[in-house]
Amino acid sequence: MMSAACRGQTLQAHMIENGRRSPPFAVQGSAATGRLIVSGTWFTSATMTLVLEDFTPYLAEAFALIGNEAAAPFFLRQATALPDRSGGRLPRPPFVLLFAAPDPTVRGQGDYKLAHPALGPTDIFLVPVGRDGDVILYEAVFN
Repeated sequence: MMSAACRGQTLQAHMIENGRRSPPFAVQGSAATGRLIVSGTWFTSATMTLVLEDFTPYLAEAFALIGNEAAAPFFLRQATALPDRSGGRLPRPPFVLLFAAPDPTVRGQGDYKLAHPALGPTDIFLVPVGRDGDVILYEAVFN
C-alpha cells in the first residue's frame, strides 16, 4: 500500500526522501500511478520500498489471499535477512519471507496479492518451496 506522502513522487525521489539508495537500474513510471516497470517486470512502488522490519512484527500472523477469499490464509512463518553481496547497489537490504498455507492446493509461482490488517494489500512474488506436514511452504525473496 502506497503512502499518501509517496503519491506524485518518482520512485527515486521517494527513496531518497526515506533515506534509501536510488535503484541501480532504469525505472519508468511514478508513484503517482502506483506502478513502475523495471527490466520488463511490473512492480508497485510500495513493494520496492518494503524492508524486513515491515514484516517482523507479524510473524505467525495470517495474511489473506486477495481475489480468492475461500483460500486458506498464508501464515508468516519466518522473516530473515540475507547477505548483501551487491556491494551496496541494491535499493534495500535483501531478505526472505517464508509463508505456510494449510491448503492442499499448491499454487504455482507468481505474483499474489496478500493482505494483513496492519499492512494492507501487498503484491508479493511467491514460490512454492515444499511441504511441512499438512502445509505448503512459499518463499518470497526481496532484493
